[in-house]
Amino acid sequence: MEAIWRLGSRKLWQTNVKKRLDFAQRKVRFSISLFAGSGTAWAQPMKKDAAANFPIRPVRLIVPVPPGGSSDASARILGQKLTESFGQQVIVDNRAGAAEIIGTDIVAKANPDGYSVVLVSLRY
Repeated sequence: MEAIWRLGSRKLWQTNVKKRLDFAQRKVRFSISLFAGSGTAWAQPMKKDAAANFPIRPVRLIVPVPPGGSSDASARILGQKLTESFGQQVIVDNRAGAAEIIGTDIVAKANPDGYSVVLVSLRY
């Protein structure tokens, strides 16, 4: 009886792990497509406005999480697409710590000229 229970619980555990991995992969794919799409949508109106020569210097994309996570990967893909769209370099700057307060504080205190942008992830 115990052997049957162990076999059943192991299959249940494997099924749960597979479901979690599938969900995580779908979440990453969705966030990449969302950020890539929003990046191009964000870049297009800039060129039609009165500030048609924006940006004239590199844009700083601040990511308030440590490098290596899904937010960092999304930011690097978004930065690359924005670099191609803008024709100006977009620098991805990871500023982790204090539950994302350090990175968001840097952007909050930056000049409001559009050259400092923050990428945060909604977790809850």
